[in-house]
Amino acid sequence: MLSSFRGRDEIVRDAIYAAVVEHAVTPGVEATARATGIDAAGVDAAYRALADAHVIVLQPGTSIVAWAPPFSGVATAFRTAVGEASWYAPCAWDAFGILAAL
Repeated sequence: MLSSFRGRDEIVRDAIYAAVVEHAVTPGVEATARATGIDAAGVDAAYRALADAHVIVLQPGTSIVAWAPPFSGVATAFRTAVGEASWYAPCAWDAFGILAAL
């Protein structure tokens, strides 16, 4: 398993971004735990560490990812589409960033 070679926070970060790209929504703690094989408490701790490092933004008082820049986990006025897929961005600049991130 990759977790023996990489740090927990990096694995969780990568899983968040992979889920957003594939599903256009930010994953919850349980979904990330299933995707990574890391227990839910470890994923929750990683979410908080990533938020403290300003990598992601959590909805206030929760472990729900609001933003994983340049992606937004909540609907906004800034939407980027590629083919039939589309993603929300926190701001206009991040809408361009989605294209670069893909």
